[in-house]
Amino acid sequence: MEPRDVLVNVILPTTFQLQMKNLLTDYKDVFAWNYKELKGIPREICEHKIQLMANAQPIKERQYKMNPNYAINVRDKLFDKLLDAGFIYPIETTQWLSPLVIVPKKNGKLRICVDYCKLNAQTKKDLFPLPFLDSIIDFVVGHEM
Repeated sequence: MEPRDVLVNVILPTTFQLQMKNLLTDYKDVFAWNYKELKGIPREICEHKIQLMANAQPIKERQYKMNPNYAINVRDKLFDKLLDAGFIYPIETTQWLSPLVIVPKKNGKLRICVDYCKLNAQTKKDLFPLPFLDSIIDFVVGHEM
């Protein structure tokens, strides 16, 4: 394995920085340094399924017009990486299609989003919603980590 830089926040106390660097270095084999090193969970153990309403009809939306520079950037920087890593794979046909939305960030990079509004309208609502952020903050307040 090639050496990797371990960076820790410089505003932490020096002794804590050293402890964190040692901990991260000791367990560097559990971290992924690129897409290909991400192992994920095998499909046999867990696979996410979107539960649709009984009367749901597949929706194929037209793709939004995309800035040609964005399109090249998206293909080169995202899709090729995800294909190489095995996260996505090409398909011949699909019943559902949601458009991509490309948003430039302040740092010049692109944020790639998908407009799932029409898909969300066809899905069953989750009976176990995420807790409110306020309740999470109340729970963790006073703890160092």
